[in-house]
Amino acid sequence: MALKTLRYGGHSETLLRRFLVETELLGQLQHPGICQIFEAGSLDFGAGEQPFFAMEFVDGLPLDDYVARRELDTRSRLLLFLR
Repeated sequence: MALKTLRYGGHSETLLRRFLVETELLGQLQHPGICQIFEAGSLDFGAGEQPFFAMEFVDGLPLDDYVARRELDTRSRLLLFLR
């Protein structure tokens, strides 16, 4: 399982809204190539609410590292995206 949060404290309203929209959208998507969200919410550790979501953990390289290491051209990148 992987956990995503905003940096502790000091996040703007805009950043919080973007995080909540991301959580909502990911929670609605169902596709084998997209991690599923198991739970979302917020916790207060004493300095205000800290939003989070828990999702599937996918072991491997970040996509940009994968593409760079394999020196994929535009066509190959698009084919990877389509898969």
